[in-house]
Amino acid sequence: MLLRPERLSDSPNWHGHLPFGLWLVHTLKPRLIVELGVLQGDSYCAFCQAVQAAGLTTECFGVDTWAGDEHTGPYTEAVYAQLKTYHDPRYGHFSTLLRQTFDDALPQFQDGSVDLLHIDGLHTYSAVRHDFETWRPKLSESSVVLFHDCTEIQATFGVWRYWHELCREYPSFTFHHSHGLGVLAVGKDIPDAVAPLFNSKPSDASGIRHIFENLGAAINQANAPQIPPKSLDGAALELFLDDLQQDKCHVLVRGYGRQRIRFAGKKLSQIESWIRKRVKRQAG
Repeated sequence: MLLRPERLSDSPNWHGHLPFGLWLVHTLKPRLIVELGVLQGDSYCAFCQAVQAAGLTTECFGVDTWAGDEHTGPYTEAVYAQLKTYHDPRYGHFSTLLRQTFDDALPQFQDGSVDLLHIDGLHTYSAVRHDFETWRPKLSESSVVLFHDCTEIQATFGVWRYWHELCREYPSFTFHHSHGLGVLAVGKDIPDAVAPLFNSKPSDASGIRHIFENLGAAINQANAPQIPPKSLDGAALELFLDDLQQDKCHVLVRGYGRQRIRFAGKKLSQIESWIRKRVKRQAG
């Protein structure tokens, strides 16, 4: 989970979950991974990176039309081309990008073959329910399913609603940061190394969430520290400083992922110093 993700696009929605994704693949050791909804490929390439780093014999398939939907808007052809250029030389010997609809890709997989399924396509209730139910026969007895955006509540988003329904039927674990990530134990023979995630006490679950949330925050902070615009006035800078202080404490106080978090804390301290100097100049 301290492995540095190698692909970080300008779409940060999944960046907060990359440490967990890397850990899960390494721990679950899936024979077959399928991702439904790849877009720029940050999560999918992290899965592939973990497979390669752990020396697993896993097969990976990323399924997407790369045409977009009502939530993402239309994609340009460059999105697919850039991902393919990055992906194929690194992972092409065990991973395939399938440019198809999720339904069209179904016949290519045997029932009971998929150990890790990531559902991140169209986020309406009916769409996510359809994706899970149609792919359910493909899941193995040791399968885990990931649902991104399970805490994102918007008018047309229904993942959160369907996620609550699934949690009543299957063992589950919910991460609340980075729009939420639902982890569902569908199979009845989950590996021992992963099973405690679904049986954790509330205090342990809170600790697990803190670990991965802070590791994810460190990735975001280290790669894209937010410098406020120079046009901000003193009052706005003070508000920004208050928010920054909270983020700094959030990252520095925890003892997890120490090297990466120290780096993130250093970046935040540099930003804090810059803001204080600017506030002082404006006040003077």
